[in-house]
Amino acid sequence: MLGSTGHSASPRHLRVLMSKDAQGMKAMKEFARLSLVVSCVLLTGSMTACKEGESAGDATKRVVDGAAQKTGDALGSAGNAVKDAGAAVADKAGEAVDAVSEAALKAKDATIKAAEEKLAEVKPLVDGWAKKASEATGLEKPVMDNLVKGVKDNVAGVESKLGELKNAAADKWEPLSKELGTALSGLENAVKAAASKFGR
Repeated sequence: MLGSTGHSASPRHLRVLMSKDAQGMKAMKEFARLSLVVSCVLLTGSMTACKEGESAGDATKRVVDGAAQKTGDALGSAGNAVKDAGAAVADKAGEAVDAVSEAALKAKDATIKAAEEKLAEVKPLVDGWAKKASEATGLEKPVMDNLVKGVKDNVAGVESKLGELKNAAADKWEPLSKELGTALSGLENAVKAAASKFGR
């Protein structure tokens, strides 16, 4: 190997040159690393738009804080959207409950109306049959009295169930409606039995 003067280098001279080369290489690596750090800082500073007199670190902190704020705002907006959606679902559920309650109320009113109409039809018949039973004599009188009593008892039962149904809450009317239906069936049977004896 030749030295810088063109002469062959001694092993000792080679070690010194290699040592200087190694030191130079190390210095070059340090310079490259420092250049990279400075470039990154400058790049970060330029990307974060450093304000006058602001360091790249402060600019980066400002940008990170801004991103955190925007993330928080986005999460808050998402939370509000979920809350609004929940309120909309609750409103629709409330509307559905109202519709069911309204339908139940209409059914209750229809049942009450039908029972009142039946009573209005039967009561004059009972009055006429009671008059005929009071005028009857002999073996017919107890049979007629018993038929009139059966119809009157069934009318009283229907009126009782009808009163309960009228005062029932929307969620309690259905079982009472069934009981009223049973009472109306009993009344219908009693009326048929009396009508077979007295006529209509």
